Amino acid sequence: MGNNQSSNRVILNDQDFWQLKKQCKENDNELFVDNTFAANDNSLCKNQKNKNIQWLRPKQICEDPKFILDESSRHDIGQGIIGNCWFMATMANLADNPKYFDRVVLKDQNFDADDYVGIFLFQLWSSQPSNAGEWVEVVIDDRLPCTKDGQLIYARSERNSNDHEKQKHEFWPALLEKAYAKLHGSYDDLDGGDMNEAAVNFTGGIPEWIDSNTNDQREQDKLFDILLKASDRLAFMGSAVKEVYLKGDQNLQGLLTNHAYTITNFVEFRSLSRSCTTKYRLVRLRDPWGQSDNEWKGEWSRNSKKWNNISAQWQKTLGKKTEDGEFYMAFEDFVKYFGKLSICHLKPGCFDGSGKKHFSEISFKGEWKGQSAGGYPISGSKIDLEFFNKNPKFFFELRSSKPQCSVVISLMQCFENRQQDNKNQIGFTIFKCGDITNNQRNEWIRIEKGVQYRIKDVTKKAQLTEGKYCIIPYSQNRGDSGDFLLRIFAEKSWSLSKITNNEESSEMEMMPGIQYIPVRVYGDGLTKAIPEVRNTFTLENHISNVFVGYSYDESMGLKKENDGDDVHYTIKAGAKGTLSISVTIGNENILGSPYEVNVA
Repeated sequence: MGNNQSSNRVILNDQDFWQLKKQCKENDNELFVDNTFAANDNSLCKNQKNKNIQWLRPKQICEDPKFILDESSRHDIGQGIIGNCWFMATMANLADNPKYFDRVVLKDQNFDADDYVGIFLFQLWSSQPSNAGEWVEVVIDDRLPCTKDGQLIYARSERNSNDHEKQKHEFWPALLEKAYAKLHGSYDDLDGGDMNEAAVNFTGGIPEWIDSNTNDQREQDKLFDILLKASDRLAFMGSAVKEVYLKGDQNLQGLLTNHAYTITNFVEFRSLSRSCTTKYRLVRLRDPWGQSDNEWKGEWSRNSKKWNNISAQWQKTLGKKTEDGEFYMAFEDFVKYFGKLSICHLKPGCFDGSGKKHFSEISFKGEWKGQSAGGYPISGSKIDLEFFNKNPKFFFELRSSKPQCSVVISLMQCFENRQQDNKNQIGFTIFKCGDITNNQRNEWIRIEKGVQYRIKDVTKKAQLTEGKYCIIPYSQNRGDSGDFLLRIFAEKSWSLSKITNNEESSEMEMMPGIQYIPVRVYGDGLTKAIPEVRNTFTLENHISNVFVGYSYDESMGLKKENDGDDVHYTIKAGAKGTLSISVTIGNENILGSPYEVNVA
């Protein structure tokens, strides 16, 4: 590990690893003590406090400790007694990815007598407000919580492996878990979470959630292709058993509910058996506890007769005899039992399906606070357009001679304490900015139908043309405060730049230039009604039992244009007057009362 002291380093608690290590060595190799993460009950999980826990250094636990023994592997991971299977399952993904493992776990650290002073360094991509989007150096001492007889109570290497030597002597999992706990406050703050959260902290990648709940064969085929490509591109992936199986006495054939499993491979192959060739689609998963008790016991499990249907060569290639806790199952069974999939794409091109394209990135830090917490523009049946327009706005520009650019936009909430209760439901809208001086309207960009709210992250893809754009992030409810990080990725062959100069952006000021009002009705009925401001409004309607009424002065010259699912009504340039809009399902006006737009 070189003495990397770049000026761009971000250091947690101002603890410079190199300076601290130097001080310890100059002090007769005094062992480092980290007073910012004390070895006491305040750092433990609640149920381990006052339980006679002792904090031991690896050299007090065994005679010949190693930081990494041989090479890192997903089979190194053994979960302790914290409910952080989400974190441990993602750590297994990390262990199998040399590029990011070396970024997070600096490998040249050791317990050798001539170098060891009890201090270790890790790097984590931060999602906390103070340094969101930065790789942060986290320094720890190597004191670890243990039982009275010297056994680690949290993460350890290969908890149930037959390789007891490695289990007892390798310490990178335990030390990485401690660094992660320090970054977030304590071990107790790691209890409960989503695999994508840890995956983003390990990679700075782009999170995505996919619902595998489909019985349609074509949809399953499409899903498998998506997941196979994600696996080939080394995405971090995991899942858990569907919530429907949490109730009642369900036969899950060995699977554990309320538990994260690492997805370690998707494979599709053909094998010759009994003079015919058969196609197989399998998924390989791993239990972070490393226990065979939590393995799948159905078809393609360790002792399944299905293995007899394929050649010995394929059995060897796939690795029928997996380590404890790892197993195969048919993709059809995987879709039946497992629900939401967490996928962290390592590159934007992997998220948007463009593959090997290279992307550039810009980012904005922001917050919803006070008046800027304008919320989503609909509250019940009321339209709070005035407040929506007070949300933060971020401008960027795309330049190229090409017709379209692949763009990925990711909005992430940032928390000092990952366990805090005030996580908001969030989303964002995109506008292409019109030149107001030439009477061009700001154009709402449809990203995807049915935008889903996420507690922590929303990521969407779009195909955009050359021009200037505005993104408006919002939380669902007005007054919901919080910090966020907005990341925009665009193909590197395009010029992507921030617009920060007030004069340059004045021509496309969104307040009050854009008056964009999405109206959502859930259940059967209207998908969206969108009165859009300035000199046009749009209705996006996919059903027949919705009535949209409007009244206006004939001098306004209203014209109707059909565009796929949308119907655009454009008002004559220079017209003045009041346009009154009502949207009715049955006898109910879902806008509460006719909505009036003053056209100037």
